[in-house]
Amino acid sequence: MGRPRGHLATVEAFHAEHGHLAIPTQLPGGQFLANQRALARKDRLTPDRDNQLTALDPDWKLPYGPDWHRKYHLLRRHLEAGNHPSTLRRDTVIHGVKAGSWLHRQLTSWPDLDPGQRDLLARMGITPDRALLEQKHAAGRPSTSRRRTFAQTTEILGLFVARWGRTPGAREWIEVDGDRVMIGPWLAKVRTKLNNDQLPSEQEELVSATLAEHGIDLVRAPGTIGPSSG
Repeated sequence: MGRPRGHLATVEAFHAEHGHLAIPTQLPGGQFLANQRALARKDRLTPDRDNQLTALDPDWKLPYGPDWHRKYHLLRRHLEAGNHPSTLRRDTVIHGVKAGSWLHRQLTSWPDLDPGQRDLLARMGITPDRALLEQKHAAGRPSTSRRRTFAQTTEILGLFVARWGRTPGAREWIEVDGDRVMIGPWLAKVRTKLNNDQLPSEQEELVSATLAEHGIDLVRAPGTIGPSSG
């Protein structure tokens, strides 16, 4: 009895942090949930266990597949953190995940989605009509759309690294939504602040996590980055 309770405590902790139970099987609690889903498909799961997991997450059986649920909840958490849907673009990357292209696929295949999928997206305020309307409004506010938070610029850094497989040089830039973002100088300033112990810990963790998604360390190196090869 102790082991199932331990597994439940593990998945509860994961749900508290990530908001879903689409745990990869290689992570703690993941294989346990995969086994419970297999039992449920064979009608061999006890009602008590089914009720426990359903109370934690009604979609614990992942009716739309683990990848869909992970990306949905990643996007949901992104919006709950205060990011407006109008800031989402097809090239939006969240924690190394191409959430923008995933959302684009949902919106362009809306009629083919399961009604439950459409309902989950609509709860976040995302539907094809609303997305189009918000993009038109955003297009009329170019000056405000260019004011980016540290987190948004970190996402752009992740986009650069995903595209080129390296961090930007000190003079390099990337174009995002028609804007030229000087991502190289930005990262140079971040590293300078890090070297001088002036970078807030939450910002250091954010940049480190973004680079770690691509196997790159935020090293306490000299504050400037090598010049661009271009």
